[in-house]
Amino acid sequence: MIFDRGFAAGTSARTRKLLLAGTALAGAALFPSLAQAQSYVWGGALSTTATIDYNLGTNWSNPPPGAPPVNAGQSAQFSDTGLATVTVTAGPITPDSWTFTSNARSYVVSGQAVNFNGAGPNLVNNANAGQAISIANNMTGTAISQAGASTLTVSGTNAFTTTHSSTPAR
Repeated sequence: MIFDRGFAAGTSARTRKLLLAGTALAGAALFPSLAQAQSYVWGGALSTTATIDYNLGTNWSNPPPGAPPVNAGQSAQFSDTGLATVTVTAGPITPDSWTFTSNARSYVVSGQAVNFNGAGPNLVNNANAGQAISIANNMTGTAISQAGASTLTVSGTNAFTTTHSSTPAR
């Protein structure tokens, strides 16, 4: 590569390298969202359909390219929006995490396998109003976190390295 084109005569190689490095840093600062994970809310703002199909992008908030959350770098949030029954219709899928928020409704999730990516916890239940969250998918991941006052039932074949609970297990 040639870095000396377009610079004033007499500009040192060190100065050119510093200018190039500064330009790269400025570009990274202007586009931080490109490196951040994408998070989608089931039935959230801007979703245009209400079906049980997890794999249908229009069932999720912010349906930019990449919805639904089925790949590494993507995560799903389940709150008090969308249908209470969710079916992963195509898979296996590999999102970073699923989080059930403190105000989540009771959910029944089933379907294809979920192989979570990332350091975890990958399956997080913060629901704290006595909800019942039932997940029948085969799943793998780093950790499950049960932080809310609700019931989390996982069935199917599951392989998580650790489980964190700040409330009594149910």
